[in-house]
Amino acid sequence: MATGILIVLLFLLLMAMSLPVFVAMALAGFAGFVLAHGWTTALYGFTETVWQSTHVYELIAIPLFILTGTIMQQSGAGRDLYLVVNAFAAYSRRFAVHRSRQLRRWVMSPFRRSRKPVMVIRAQAASSRRAVRSGFSSRRLSR
Repeated sequence: MATGILIVLLFLLLMAMSLPVFVAMALAGFAGFVLAHGWTTALYGFTETVWQSTHVYELIAIPLFILTGTIMQQSGAGRDLYLVVNAFAAYSRRFAVHRSRQLRRWVMSPFRRSRKPVMVIRAQAASSRRAVRSGFSSRRLSR
């Protein structure tokens, strides 16, 4: 019972010294383990816990991702990579819009009203303008 009260007081003292909570809990827990089992067992248990926790294969990726992000930030490679991906995405959007317009023209071409070539339409428009200039009305030409 006295050991538990001593550990709680140690924890509160460490918190009053403005240590982070995880450090205060770790030191108070280690002190309690030392009081309960002795120095040899406490040190062996501590080293064994550290060794086993660092050999979890899945957790190795976390510091490596942090390291990679820091290297990319400091070297400017992250900004360059962002610019390249953004330019590629903009190009693909423009390409997709262009292709969709071409596809729409191809699909809708049988349903268009006029199938005359553009040159024929321009020639008819020019002749109707000449006719209007010479005194014929556009109503007469359309009949």
